[in-house]
Amino acid sequence: MNKLLVLDRYTNGHTAAITLQSHTELINEQTELVFCGSHRKIIEQLPYTKCYAVLPLYNTSIGVINEVVNLIGDLDRSGKRIQVLKRCVVPITHCLVTNQNVCDLQSIKRVISHEKALDQCSEFLDSLNIQECHRIKHNSTADAVKVLSEDTDSDDIAAIASRTAAEAYGLKVLCDDIQNQRDNYTHFYLIKCRSV
Repeated sequence: MNKLLVLDRYTNGHTAAITLQSHTELINEQTELVFCGSHRKIIEQLPYTKCYAVLPLYNTSIGVINEVVNLIGDLDRSGKRIQVLKRCVVPITHCLVTNQNVCDLQSIKRVISHEKALDQCSEFLDSLNIQECHRIKHNSTADAVKVLSEDTDSDDIAAIASRTAAEAYGLKVLCDDIQNQRDNYTHFYLIKCRSV
C-alpha cells in the first residue's frame, strides 16, 4: 500500500494532499494518509518504499520555505535523490480562532500557530499589539488549534488556523482572512525518493 505523508490533519498541506489525490493516479483511495506532525518527520519517513510526501516549498507572502528546502537538501546529500511528481497551488486564508467564550479581540494577549502562519499574519498581530514573545510557535496550525481546544478556561489566547480546523475542534472563528496578503498562495509539491 502506498503512503502519502503530510504535516497534519486540517492544514493546508492536508488540503493539497486531497487535491493532488484527485489529480494523479499515483495516489488513490487505497493510499494511506499519514499525518507526521513535522516536516522533519516527513523527510525521515520518505526514503521508505512506496512513500510519497506533500511538502510546501514556496509561499507568495513569505517566499521560499527554507526549513523544507534545507531538509530536502540534507536528504539529497545523504545520497537519496528526490523526484518531483506534481505541483499544487493552494490559496491560503488564515483565521483567528478562539474558544467559544471569547467575544472581544482586545482580550487576546497570546497567539499560537505554525511559525509560517504567524509570519503571514504579522500585520494583523501587530494591530492587536501582540508582542513577538507572545506569538507561540507550534508544529502546525492544526496542532495549535488542538492545544487551544484543550485549554477551554483561557480567554486571552487564540490560534491562527483554517476555518476547517476551527470547526473540527468546535472552536470559534473570531476574525477571517487575517493574512497580510489577500492573494496568499502556497506551492505544494508531491515528491518521492527516486530509486538509485
